[in-house]
Amino acid sequence: MAAREPLFSVVIPTYARPQALAACLSGLFAMDFPREQFEVIVADDGSPPGLEALVKGFHGRLTVSLFTDANAGPAAARNRGAAHASGRYLAFLDDDCVPDRGWLNELANCFKWGPEHLIAGRSVNALPTNPYSTATQLIVSYVHEHSAERRHGHRLFNTTNMAMPKRLFQKLGGFNTGLRTSEDYDFCSRWQNAGYPVAYAPAAIVHHAHELGFTTFCRQHYRYGRGLLRYRLNAGKDRQLRRERLSFYVNLLRFPLTQGRGARRWLHAALVGVSQAAIVTGIVRELVTSPGLKSSNSSPMQERGRL
Repeated sequence: MAAREPLFSVVIPTYARPQALAACLSGLFAMDFPREQFEVIVADDGSPPGLEALVKGFHGRLTVSLFTDANAGPAAARNRGAAHASGRYLAFLDDDCVPDRGWLNELANCFKWGPEHLIAGRSVNALPTNPYSTATQLIVSYVHEHSAERRHGHRLFNTTNMAMPKRLFQKLGGFNTGLRTSEDYDFCSRWQNAGYPVAYAPAAIVHHAHELGFTTFCRQHYRYGRGLLRYRLNAGKDRQLRRERLSFYVNLLRFPLTQGRGARRWLHAALVGVSQAAIVTGIVRELVTSPGLKSSNSSPMQERGRL
């Protein structure tokens, strides 16, 4: 008798963060969800010296597989993982995230009423004493809140915590491997242009432990700026992209001041300002170095004919 397909394939792209990955896998093992209804696929993006022993340590506790390829970025890693998925739904999770015990239960409930939806869960900062990690999470929270208030235009979510039917993911060709950042926004845009629905599920929570210092914080947002411009230039005239008004950025700078009390909120507001300066620097750099960017929506799935 053939084995029954799992409901979920949890795809985790990873690169050179074994301790974070171990915490992520431990969190999946601790979930309050039937073990036979989900599998875990670790897509190693060329980590040195390899993760075989770590993943093997979870055999017997999780249905977990490891697939390793040369470093090609998170979009390519997610596509590789999805190419090996046998579940009805793909649930993408970053390697530095630990899911709540009820994470997959919440996603499963969402798919009961919206089986064709892209569902985005909520990410919670697991490092509240790290001002750089906190500022980054505040930006994500603000964008989600702003997106939820839109009556028109696209809603954009992060692959930190995102799930969708595998069939529709395949139909869209997966993530754009030409983007090292903003590939999640690109995918959300293409998903909605295709007429597929999206929903935000704040009860589907993962705890994001993205350790940052000042240098890595600036570098991250600089890369976001480069990826954001590349995404917009690649989008084409058929994408319903919306240019934000000045009030969006003014309110973004004010947002940290509305979250809690104390002097640290001013530090968080200042770091949000630094992040926007880094993003602008990245945009300018991308304009100077890549003035002739053209659309490229290829993926390993399309190139190798796996799906």
